[in-house]
Amino acid sequence: MVKLNDSPFLMLAQHRLSDNSFELELLSAIDPFSSGDEAADAARIHAELERAIR
Repeated sequence: MVKLNDSPFLMLAQHRLSDNSFELELLSAIDPFSSGDEAADAARIHAELERAIR
């Protein structure tokens, strides 16, 4: 979608709380997302995923 309409690239993380409810965390937009290098863009996404998981 980012390539089609220049929409922002947003990431969302979810966390289960001690009462079994969930908390959703909207992470900062990755801007600009598309660098023109698909490998670099994939590495950037993976780095953001790793940051959210830790």
